[in-house]
Amino acid sequence: MARVKKQDEYTNESFGEILTQHRAAQKYSLRDLEATSGVSASYISRLEKGEASATFEIICKLADSLGIKPAEFFPGHEGFQPSYRTEFGQVLESRAVQTMLRDLSTLDAYAVRAIAVATTHWIELLKRGLHPVKERPGTYTLNVDFVNELENFKGFKR
Repeated sequence: MARVKKQDEYTNESFGEILTQHRAAQKYSLRDLEATSGVSASYISRLEKGEASATFEIICKLADSLGIKPAEFFPGHEGFQPSYRTEFGQVLESRAVQTMLRDLSTLDAYAVRAIAVATTHWIELLKRGLHPVKERPGTYTLNVDFVNELENFKGFKR
């Protein structure tokens, strides 16, 4: 007796289709994704065809390389939405940035966490310090209080 597949059932084929969609949205070749994820192009090809299963580690590597959350490979996710790489593709795909990302991937967990925390703090500082000028899209003014706060920040004292 043949088993009937539920509509939302996860299969190797559905994972492969979603992987293919994200890779295509990034305009990544199999070799490009291999270079950024460390997963061999032949294995990625087998995943895309539904001929292989991905371990959690592989799913995380591929998701990181595609700039998506691992959950985006599974049914029930909000649907296919190309990641931030579509918007920032030229910058993120530059040789210098790719080299930096590969170098970062060699760091231990403590160093990665420290970089993530520092980056989060800097992003929050930028959000507080820069204000968009409504009349001139893409132009920002600097918040004077923010500048004073930075000048008094102990990390900048010489």
